[in-house]
Amino acid sequence: MANFLYGETLKNDLPKLNLPLAFNLAVDGNISLSITDAEVETSLKDKQIKRGSLLPQINAEGYYSRLNPRGEALRDVLPDAMSVVNVSLSQMIYDDRLISNFRSSDRIYDARQHKREAIRLETMLNGGNAYLMLVLATLFTEIEVDNVRLTKDNLELARLRVDVGYSGKDEVYRWQAELAQNQSSLIRSQADIETRQIGLNQILGLDQYRRWEVEEIQIDEDVFYFVEGKLDPIYDNTANWDKFREYIVQFALLNAPEIKDLDKIVEAQDIQVGQRTRRWFLPVFSINLGYNYEIFRTPEMSNVDKSNYTIDLRASYPIFNGGERLYAAQREKTVLTGLQRERQLVSDLVERRTRTAMRHVERSFPTIKLYNSAAKNARQNLDLVQDKYAQGIVNVTDLLEAQNQSLSANLNAAAAQYNFLVDLIVFQRAIAWFEDEKSAEEKEAFLQKVEAVINGEN
Repeated sequence: MANFLYGETLKNDLPKLNLPLAFNLAVDGNISLSITDAEVETSLKDKQIKRGSLLPQINAEGYYSRLNPRGEALRDVLPDAMSVVNVSLSQMIYDDRLISNFRSSDRIYDARQHKREAIRLETMLNGGNAYLMLVLATLFTEIEVDNVRLTKDNLELARLRVDVGYSGKDEVYRWQAELAQNQSSLIRSQADIETRQIGLNQILGLDQYRRWEVEEIQIDEDVFYFVEGKLDPIYDNTANWDKFREYIVQFALLNAPEIKDLDKIVEAQDIQVGQRTRRWFLPVFSINLGYNYEIFRTPEMSNVDKSNYTIDLRASYPIFNGGERLYAAQREKTVLTGLQRERQLVSDLVERRTRTAMRHVERSFPTIKLYNSAAKNARQNLDLVQDKYAQGIVNVTDLLEAQNQSLSANLNAAAAQYNFLVDLIVFQRAIAWFEDEKSAEEKEAFLQKVEAVINGEN
């Protein structure tokens, strides 16, 4: 069952917050993500605009004109004044530039969605890290509170020792000084909680003054804490873990939204390169329909129909445009080469990020057990020394050393657990796969794929 962390220094009527909820709130409220949503929507509208150019175009216009024809012969042909309404419909039959622009905008829209996914994952990473650091700050504060209580107990022991003649007043002064230092450290820890909460609220897009009751995450130090502990048999087998390590790198490369983003941008640019190349020999074909109606004209001409229709098929081809086609084609090819190199760089960085995150997780998980053992032994040693101090067998220096050693061990044990959790979140971000947002079916599919790789079936 989950334990909720709050000591006497904190209020206990606050809203509860856990890691999955922190992930969700970060995605729902983070301003950076909402900015990216606007970019995605803008890209969609751009795609729709490009598609609109492929559809029929209907225009209507009206105009009024006056002429002053010179010569009697022109008066019978040209009107002194006239008003005309014109309606036209045009349809592109084939225009490679318009078609390619639409295809490119479709790829760019897909790219923006992948970019949005990358930022969403970063938001989850930042929210998760901020939450874990808040929990750790709360744990540190509880440990500091316990240490202050212990120092007060030892101060009372020192006073008893003075009363029975085991020691002098100097020991009382020594513990009073230690108590002041412990209380100062406690104040710093409480201030750190406030700072952590402000940072977390900013990431979540909430009122920065909001306060939370945070939930401790329980970790079994003997079971690898990922995918509900079902990877533990693989983690404990060096050969299998080596296979898993190589598989997870390929998984990350296939799953990374940053790479998918650039893949779509490369596709869009490749379309533009092809379009620029085809402009050397492909004309533009279109059809146009028009209807004109003369509302009035002076002088009237009884033998002239007031309305007429036009239809024309057009083909155009630029013969010479100052070398624009050549330079534009070269430019698009250069841009494409740069994007392909950027894609390779991002792929290398994703692999590096994944391998580094894997190593951190592998290293930080075993330290939990080691630091827990150190904390347990330090506490047992403290209890023994404290008993001896009460009996007058050891001096104040021995007890102070044992108490500080126990305090340091407890802080290290708490830090080890949450440093591992931070490493685990970084690892999940690296492979673009957060366990907390996956369904049972998705987790099972992931495990089956891993088992197939371990068994050499893929």
